[in-house]
Amino acid sequence: MIGSFLRLITVLAAFAVVLSAAMLYRVKTETREMKAEIRAMEREADKVRQRIDALETEWAYLNSPGYLIDLVRTHADVLNLKERVPDNFARLVEIPPRGALEVGGQQ
Repeated sequence: MIGSFLRLITVLAAFAVVLSAAMLYRVKTETREMKAEIRAMEREADKVRQRIDALETEWAYLNSPGYLIDLVRTHADVLNLKERVPDNFARLVEIPPRGALEVGGQQ
């Protein structure tokens, strides 16, 4: 009786060992796959960061005063832009004080 009980415990223990080994192998392979996915995502993120850096550099160049002046000169006939002169701005005395005009045009 004790011998058959020990045999049953041994078989159950062996089954538990095989089952835990199979589960451990599955977890190991899933971990490897996830690590590979993480590495791929990190490489993609690096590419995106490099592209953003390149676009920021290009944006800085496109907004540089020298480039914009050349662009305006090149397309001045189409743009019909006027040079800014002090007469293009309102004088301080021409600006009404705050609260001088209410909504609806009433004073």
